[in-house]
Amino acid sequence: MTSKSPIHIVIAVSLTCAALFPLPSQAGSAYLQHTQKRTETDGERHLVDTFRLANTLTEYEFTYDITMGPETPEGKCFSTQWVYSIGVPSLGMTAPVTCNWYSQGFIDLQIDGESLKDYPATVEPLRRGGPDAACSATWKTAKGTVRLIFLLRADDDRLLVRSEWETATPPSSVSLKMLNYPCYFYGSKDRWITTATREVQNSQTVELDPATEPWLFCHDKGTARDHGYGGCAAMAVPEELVSATAEITAYPIWVTFRFRPESG
Repeated sequence: MTSKSPIHIVIAVSLTCAALFPLPSQAGSAYLQHTQKRTETDGERHLVDTFRLANTLTEYEFTYDITMGPETPEGKCFSTQWVYSIGVPSLGMTAPVTCNWYSQGFIDLQIDGESLKDYPATVEPLRRGGPDAACSATWKTAKGTVRLIFLLRADDDRLLVRSEWETATPPSSVSLKMLNYPCYFYGSKDRWITTATREVQNSQTVELDPATEPWLFCHDKGTARDHGYGGCAAMAVPEELVSATAEITAYPIWVTFRFRPESG
């Protein structure tokens, strides 16, 4: 069974962050840069994939960081990144900022509740440039094959993420769980979400109505210690959602979209 489900992820970009990397000068094009670093120390194999999608408006950079040790079972991995210890795969969004969608790991497509964190992904360029640029990450799991495709169009500041899954038997549940620290890490925090119908302050978990709240904006109304940034947002296709929730804590915000297993 193969299913595909699109989701849009949007992040605010400050001019300070946009200046960190040289942006392409040709209007009407998007670009992909992908590098891979493999090292081995004391029998441990360390793999770091970095890929960057950019156009004249914005850029998104991702880092995937995993390790396979001598006793790691075949087809499994772990990560030395802290986010792995809280159950999140170590695929992080490292630019335009390290806060917002978390730089150590921010996204996990769970089939029947199983995380991708213990399975190594294969990161591959799909389109290196032109009207759009795209890169994929593919996991072979006990449930089947899971793939996330990250795509940036020319002249568009939205990152598009398409999730795909192929299982031997239809799954009971498919959930996309995402982690963000809106605007900044350090300072006097006051986390909020805004949807099309309401604002919700931190320290509560809320159910979102897919029909009227297909998107949410995560932000902070407090004061950053040094420098704060714009917040981040996510949007899904309402017809493909069973439900959605936002867990707004005093520090991170967890966003979960639960897809119809047959969607696609």
